[in-house]
Amino acid sequence: MPITVRCKCGTTLRARDEQAGRTCKCPQCGAALGVPYPVAKPIAPPTDEEHQEIPPQPDLPPSASAVTVALLQHRAQGPNRPEPAVPPPPPVEVELSDLQKCDRTFRGHLYWLLLFFVIPITYSTFARDLDIKTIRDKLLQQQQAHASTNPSDPNYVDPAEKFGEEVETFPDVDRILREVPGHRLEGALFARGSYGHWSFAFLASLIFLAIIALALPCEADLKVGHLALAGFFTGTVGVALLLTFQELHMCFCCIGVWYVAALHPGAPFGPSLLGFILGVGVSEEITKCIPVLWRIHRQDIGWREACLIGMASGAGFGISEGIYYATTLYNGLFPMSIYIERFISSCGLHVMLSGACGIMIFRKQKHLGEWYDPYDWVLTLSALMIVPIVLHGLFDALLKVDLPAAAVGVWLASFAWLAWMIKVCRRDELKRLEVTALSASRFVKTEKGTRYVGGEPLY
Repeated sequence: MPITVRCKCGTTLRARDEQAGRTCKCPQCGAALGVPYPVAKPIAPPTDEEHQEIPPQPDLPPSASAVTVALLQHRAQGPNRPEPAVPPPPPVEVELSDLQKCDRTFRGHLYWLLLFFVIPITYSTFARDLDIKTIRDKLLQQQQAHASTNPSDPNYVDPAEKFGEEVETFPDVDRILREVPGHRLEGALFARGSYGHWSFAFLASLIFLAIIALALPCEADLKVGHLALAGFFTGTVGVALLLTFQELHMCFCCIGVWYVAALHPGAPFGPSLLGFILGVGVSEEITKCIPVLWRIHRQDIGWREACLIGMASGAGFGISEGIYYATTLYNGLFPMSIYIERFISSCGLHVMLSGACGIMIFRKQKHLGEWYDPYDWVLTLSALMIVPIVLHGLFDALLKVDLPAAAVGVWLASFAWLAWMIKVCRRDELKRLEVTALSASRFVKTEKGTRYVGGEPLY
């Protein structure tokens, strides 16, 4: 049956049943009128026991929305009132932006290619071709083969002398490898002092730059040069700042104590884990976030841009770290698989953790706007990035105690965290778009033409 709506100017309008709960416009005075819901009549009159006197309905303004009408009618029914039947909001056609449309294409999911970078570390885990004990024994044999048998000779080595638990503590590795033909052990890829590992760094730079540049559709003002500059900054200036912080560790939160707990060969797993989280994890993740913080400080950016800059910064840090380890440790000792693992899997972990940190900084940047003192600001920043920091420290601690399978699980958890953060940002972005579209006035096409509908008020 048609619904009668009377305007304050005296005009009487009739609306169809399907228009109940919507807002129309008076053709005479232009006032917005809310179409009430029809009250269903009972099939049979109630008995005396069931009869209850319903209080009079309050006078509602003509512009009241359907939600307001339902709530006021609900309150007028007394204390034993049933739950109100709040009408659902009218359907809204959300108009997606070009970035959101691109998110639903193949390019919007291109960051899943990072998941393939777990293959090198998985292969090393199950192949076990990077046996530290085997390399230690080879070095011991080479040292004894070229050592002097005269105890007064400076090159004399006691046959009972043993190496430390870590390869970094091997005594005088450079001198031993200089005595070996080719300056490398059998099976090693590069000789000691070689620059061949720079080829891995160059290829890794191209691979990660290509993937990061296409990983997420982003604003037009973010160019490949910006990503390359962020990676180069972190790989050079950022690493130099990190080394400076380590040298001045006693002046800043006793970070050196945590580094000692993390890197000491005899430290148990618990102290090592705390050291890797509070020392290595905090300092490295904050260093990698410097380009993101600078970009947010300079201009207003979106979550996609913050994520991509963080990924590029993590790639630069991981490649620089790989060059350092190859120069000081791998060359002359390890086969090719360690280089692939370092420049692909380990660098990929830095990319994922830094990308997630970039998203978290964007989402919680209001907490970094208030500056009290440097210590408070660093603690706030660390709290925002606590999940990537813990994952970073746990990954390093598990590798130290020779649990590579568990470290692979942490690697996969890092990718899952990044994928979840991207999904949450896209979901929140779509919700904000739906709320904006619902609160805006719009034209709706019906069977009898196009009509103007006012948006629902936001309480």
